[in-house]
Amino acid sequence: MPEAEDPVTPSNAFIDYAVQKHGVKRFVLLSGTTAKKGGPVVGKIWEHLDQIGIEYCVLRATWIMGKVNYS
Repeated sequence: MPEAEDPVTPSNAFIDYAVQKHGVKRFVLLSGTTAKKGGPVVGKIWEHLDQIGIEYCVLRATWIMGKVNYS
């Protein structure tokens, strides 16, 4: 998604559209370690997913990055 001054409003509108018009039943929200439900930006999208009662998970990519041994 391109950068937007307010990414929350279009993101939540897209979620609503996908659910209502296309029957999407679950979402994966990509987040960082510091994001919390209800917090700024991603947190507001997370909160919206919770409020509409849709199935979702939050993937914190920083938690799955680990040391890789290429030898």
